[in-house]
Amino acid sequence: MRPPSLAAAFVAACALVSVAEAQTQPTVRRLTVAGGLVWSGDYAVGEQAALLRQNATGSPPPSFTLFRTATSFESTIGVEGRVGFSLTPSIAVEGGVAWSRPHLAVAISDDVEGANASFDGETTSQYVIEGSLVWMLPIVRGAARLRPFVFGGAGYLRQLYEERTLAETGQLFHVGGGVQYLLRGADGRRRPLGVRGDARAYIRRKGIELEDQSRTYPALSALVFVGF
Repeated sequence: MRPPSLAAAFVAACALVSVAEAQTQPTVRRLTVAGGLVWSGDYAVGEQAALLRQNATGSPPPSFTLFRTATSFESTIGVEGRVGFSLTPSIAVEGGVAWSRPHLAVAISDDVEGANASFDGETTSQYVIEGSLVWMLPIVRGAARLRPFVFGGAGYLRQLYEERTLAETGQLFHVGGGVQYLLRGADGRRRPLGVRGDARAYIRRKGIELEDQSRTYPALSALVFVGF
């Protein structure tokens, strides 16, 4: 199933739950603002070979490989902010913005002189803007402050090279799940306060890329949220 199809299936499932809830419960509208840290895992962006053309005839001209390079993004920690709006007690829409500075790592192999090595390439700036549909699962019995959830959505990716003279853009699709824990409920004078953590899998299209391929990588978030 293609990435947009995964997102569409998730949206359809949540929409059915939303309709069922609307028939039995009043609509709840509450704004939630969250902020914290996000960890993104490493992933490859492609391989290239340095070829030397030989002094011989033929079509294509014969050549041999001097060395090969494999480029990848290293794991990194960034900052993330999210704003959510509850449509029902179990369904919410959420928008997020994240910023990080991942390093491009380059590994050299198959060097004819045996000088295989790895080194850091550029440090990039990465911006992610995304939207999600969140489905809050039933409250765990005996743990009223703990609420698990699942979510899915899509987003926009913008990556800048170190000198900020060149930018690459792409798309992201994600699915994941997590839990939120309410530290303090609303009491008339104070707003609800809590923490949440989630894990998600990303499918990335385009952006900084040496091959025409989609890439997958994991991400973890730890956030503090306030309700309004």
